[in-house]
Amino acid sequence: MSSVLTPVRLAWLKRAATLAAAAWLAFAIASLLHVEHAFWAAMPTWVLAQSSRGQVIERALFRLLGTLIGAGVGLVILSLPLPADAKCVLLALWIGAQAGLTHLMRGASSYLALMAGITAGVVLIPALVSGVDSTEIALARVECTVIGVIVASIVLAALTPASPISELYAQIDQLAQRTQQLATAFFASVPPKDQMLRQLLADLGALDARTRLAVAGSLGGYQRMPEVDHLLVSCLDLLAAAQALRQAGLQPPTGILPQIAQATLLLAPASHPALQRLREAKQSLTAHPGKPQKYAGTNPLLALAPHREWAQALRQALFAAGVAFAALAIARITHRPELELLALGMCTFVLVLGSVPDPRALAPKLAIGVSCGALLGMIYRLGLQPLVHDPLTLVLSVVPFVIIGSLLRTHPRTAIPAVDINMCFWLGSQAGQSAQPDAMRIIFESGALAVAAALIAGLFLVWPTYRQRLSREALGTLRRDLLRILDIPAAQAKTRWNTNQRSQILRLALHLARSPALGKHWPVALLECLNLAHGLITMKPEDAAARARISAYLAGDMPFSTLTQECDREANPDLARAIQGAAPLLEKAV
Repeated sequence: MSSVLTPVRLAWLKRAATLAAAAWLAFAIASLLHVEHAFWAAMPTWVLAQSSRGQVIERALFRLLGTLIGAGVGLVILSLPLPADAKCVLLALWIGAQAGLTHLMRGASSYLALMAGITAGVVLIPALVSGVDSTEIALARVECTVIGVIVASIVLAALTPASPISELYAQIDQLAQRTQQLATAFFASVPPKDQMLRQLLADLGALDARTRLAVAGSLGGYQRMPEVDHLLVSCLDLLAAAQALRQAGLQPPTGILPQIAQATLLLAPASHPALQRLREAKQSLTAHPGKPQKYAGTNPLLALAPHREWAQALRQALFAAGVAFAALAIARITHRPELELLALGMCTFVLVLGSVPDPRALAPKLAIGVSCGALLGMIYRLGLQPLVHDPLTLVLSVVPFVIIGSLLRTHPRTAIPAVDINMCFWLGSQAGQSAQPDAMRIIFESGALAVAAALIAGLFLVWPTYRQRLSREALGTLRRDLLRILDIPAAQAKTRWNTNQRSQILRLALHLARSPALGKHWPVALLECLNLAHGLITMKPEDAAARARISAYLAGDMPFSTLTQECDREANPDLARAIQGAAPLLEKAV
């Protein structure tokens, strides 16, 4: 038996037991309190199950706030003296707005917008499709969410480990060491391969995103985010400086290479500005892990701006609003109450898939998970629900499904689709409601959920190539920001670049690593974009002619071939080399 129950399996079973206890207890409390639609109380548990206590707490908070906001908006729209069609338009616009916000809010906070959109649909769709009074539904939704969030938060937070911030800082330190070693390799007889630089830049971008999740629920972690930003910025600057020196055929200042190469960088005096910033950031993170530190002589503007994909947010908002309105229109035109779940499913799934970084990868898993959950819900309604006649029988009837769902949700291979399996089981089971005597209607409603998931997943699968589009848009933004540097005073240009565009560089690194069609040699060109920005910021007033030519190129008014001819005659060879190096990427900008 001991050989079967390995430590890994025991840990898995412990997590599953914790999750099952939280879901079952939330449903039992709501049922014993005779709350309408008690099955909603179990639903928060499946999304609150996270790898760290901080993420559990933050998700619980944002789920509660999003539910309150969504229910409030739903009731307000419901009370307006407008025809039902106008209310459908307002709901579709609200869902579209929340879909867009999921791309503008960072980390766990985007969950608030997701829940605000979903809850408004839960409140309004029954009234708009079936003509029922949704006030009771809205209040029940809020009650169940409060019960579910409180119970799940207490149980899961007590048994979930704290955020592994110390491990994250160790990863950051290792990434800084890799940066130092790669910067040193730039001057070796055999320079590093593009693949090594590509991977390092992609890891820097991924670390920026991962850090926001790791510090969730930790005030000290959020206070130390500027230090992480500072380190990532310094890594980029060090690589860009090494690239500039190599392109110029120069060696770094005497003594710098040994310092960069040392794994114990904190012990080495630093004389290069980029290396000095890297040393300070590493020292702050590693020497004082318990509290944020001040840097002597550090530029406070070296913080990364939030990642906000404005074009993608607008596109997703329009798409979600269109899907929501179409779903509502179909349900209303057909006058079939069974299509209520189809409309609700489409409005929900377009929000869920539209909020993730790569919806095409998640779409098949969502379709499978929803279909399995709907099937389990149908089995419950047909086989067990007619046998339930008292609260005790009710809470016992869901135990097998809670156990199966928990095992699936906590297993690494099934964790992602298990979220949809569990959510759709509870939604489709209608556990706690009166038994439906019409078997065909039960089958039809369960099928409606599966059809909704298949339709939305199919729409996202035929969506144009996601990564390439985001990469080209980010490149276009970078090109426009380089142009803005030439249009504003030098001091403002430096501020704008320091606060915004290194973040853009990291986001580009993450996107471009997954978009090989945009060029195999983009890592070097990306560093040259940094060098080009620094060159533009430091241009002298007497370089007005060069400024005008570069501005014309970035604005699209001058072909690159003409600019290169002019660059060959420029007095600033470093700037000319940076333009030549950055061009392969800038030429691909939208």
